[in-house]
Amino acid sequence: MANNGVVHLTEANAVDLIGAGIRFAADDTHIKLDLAGNAINGIGDIQLNEQSVSLSSLGKDGLGVDVLDVGGSSFAGQVRIGETDAVSLIDAGLSFAGNDQVTLDVTSINDGAALGSFLGIRTHDGGDLHHLGVDTVVVLKEALEQALVDPTHQGDALWDLDAFLMSNQAPALKVAIDSQSGQAAGDQPVQLSLEIKQVVDDLVSAGVDFAKDASMGDLLDALSEAGLSNMDTSFDSGMLQQGLLTVTGHEAVQGFVAQADANVVMSDELARALADAGMFEAVPQAKVQIDAGSNELLKTPFKLLAEFGVDNVTTTHDKLYIELGDVKDLKEMASMLEGLLGGKEDQGLFHHEDGTDVQAALVVNGHTSEALAQDLLSSDAVQVLQDLQKLGVKEIEFKSGVVAQNLVEDVSIPVEILGGDSYNSVDLQKLLDKHGMY
Repeated sequence: MANNGVVHLTEANAVDLIGAGIRFAADDTHIKLDLAGNAINGIGDIQLNEQSVSLSSLGKDGLGVDVLDVGGSSFAGQVRIGETDAVSLIDAGLSFAGNDQVTLDVTSINDGAALGSFLGIRTHDGGDLHHLGVDTVVVLKEALEQALVDPTHQGDALWDLDAFLMSNQAPALKVAIDSQSGQAAGDQPVQLSLEIKQVVDDLVSAGVDFAKDASMGDLLDALSEAGLSNMDTSFDSGMLQQGLLTVTGHEAVQGFVAQADANVVMSDELARALADAGMFEAVPQAKVQIDAGSNELLKTPFKLLAEFGVDNVTTTHDKLYIELGDVKDLKEMASMLEGLLGGKEDQGLFHHEDGTDVQAALVVNGHTSEALAQDLLSSDAVQVLQDLQKLGVKEIEFKSGVVAQNLVEDVSIPVEILGGDSYNSVDLQKLLDKHGMY
């Protein structure tokens, strides 16, 4: 039958129909399978209703499903697939629903020619990746550098990046920063600023101009606004003033990803700029360090330290202040602390360059909700306070007026810090003693 509507199948429906040898007619379209989760396993199979089903038996040459919808039509599913998954899905004539966010990780391709060939073929005339529903492609930095096209040699290139970006259907790119060749576990971390500058320089050399509203443009703007004196020295004024105006009208690079074996360090200013531009993420296994330099108050708030999975913060000061930021409640804060403490084996988060511990103070001001500020002083916060101590936080500085004076007067002293503002400095151990946690 010719079907002009949408047929929704459950996983159980699909398994039963395949088992019975039933298939939809070739001219039936809009056959959508609602998936409970991302169960594609990278070997051409998918888990349906706890059974392994080949993608070929599900797609155009089998049951006839057109679209996979992770979580159903009312849910925006998050899907991450690899190169093999993508090829198997494309060969089976399958695609993901438009509301699903699909990331294709091709970091297994470490050769520029192979990457260029894969992306060139898969994006030709709009391309299979678009039809598959891929929103973002994560590529290895070294492979991208090899694959980029010098405009004077485009005739020999397997992949024309500018043409790739010109298409309205092109997925965005994220660049994965991996461990450098020959880098041992105890070696100094890689400067993320240098890695980003190299990518930018390569893109510019390849003839790519950045749209004003693209995320890379946002990053450059954020760095420029931070002031050259506060930025990583590798971002020189010449690069920032190259006039990266729009030609393509699309994002050249959406962001940077620290891979599992990456070991990177970035300045406090760069960390904040990347956060403001939404351009950095790290897998839990990656090692991420932030250098606060001479900043007395960390520009990267506590919430972003957790989001980036930071393992170490270095400073020239003997005491570092960290703004708590917009954290919802104690439950969210506990989750953040769990991530920051993971694998640290009771080692603090804040240090001098020589590795000696630095005392830290958490700053609670108008950016933190009044409810959370009050909860931090209650007995419900005992575990959170103890976890803060493990990270090296010894005090919480409540800006005057954030909480009622009677809540802090017996465990705090008045201080003027951070430019002379008035705060109530609460000693965490005194607060824990008050709650009977001696």
